[in-house]
Amino acid sequence: MNTAVIPAALHALAAALVLWRSVHFLSRNREDRRVILWVFAVTCLLMSDLYWIIYDLLQPQARMPFAANEICEGASFLLLAGCLTTVFFGRFGSIRRVELGTAAFAAANVLLWIFWSGEWLQDVLIGLAFGYLLCRTAACMKLCGALRRGEWIALASLSGLLVLLEAASLLAPERAGALLDAGSTALLFAVLAFFTVGSIRALRAAGGEDRAVSLSFAVFVWSLITLYSTEGTRYLAALPCSAAALALMLLALEREVEKL
Repeated sequence: MNTAVIPAALHALAAALVLWRSVHFLSRNREDRRVILWVFAVTCLLMSDLYWIIYDLLQPQARMPFAANEICEGASFLLLAGCLTTVFFGRFGSIRRVELGTAAFAAANVLLWIFWSGEWLQDVLIGLAFGYLLCRTAACMKLCGALRRGEWIALASLSGLLVLLEAASLLAPERAGALLDAGSTALLFAVLAFFTVGSIRALRAAGGEDRAVSLSFAVFVWSLITLYSTEGTRYLAALPCSAAALALMLLALEREVEKL
């Protein structure tokens, strides 16, 4: 049995708890499109987790093909992007530079996934859905002023450095590659911690509902970048971050929908 099954089961449990609370949230806001899209997205994420766990228990030595879990995962990304766009409906303006930069970062990640796994079809399809969610998240962060100018510059610089480190780690000799990989992992978790702290602060701040939503989504998408870019114990360490991100997203969405 894969050692990731137990952490994955805990992640599924966290998703199930978030879904349970989300259904109660929906019962209070039955006609709110933001909540409806959110509930469907969390359902897809939970289904993806359950399929992965069942497949690994039945076929522990077999590499999973492009299957239902990835279809659910891609659907969840599109639903989350729809939820986020609905929150910021009518507010999208001149943010082309941010979206173009984010799209380039997403494309670079997809190319790295393909180089590492050799799986063109699933990486391209999932990458398109994930890239769209990433672009929507960055656009919404820009719209609500979630980051200062210096923080945007630092984030763009660190994202570029991350791509270079990961590309170099794949091409370098084993020992040098391990050092570069460790550096990229440290960078991934540092940015993840930055977004997490920012999300919590926005949740606690008065009148920061839109910033809390955008930053909590940023925690989630960066936790996925971390998951997709690591393996072994580092992958297991990123799983609880992804689960915590779901809770932050729900809390932020509740504040946004039910604000006075």
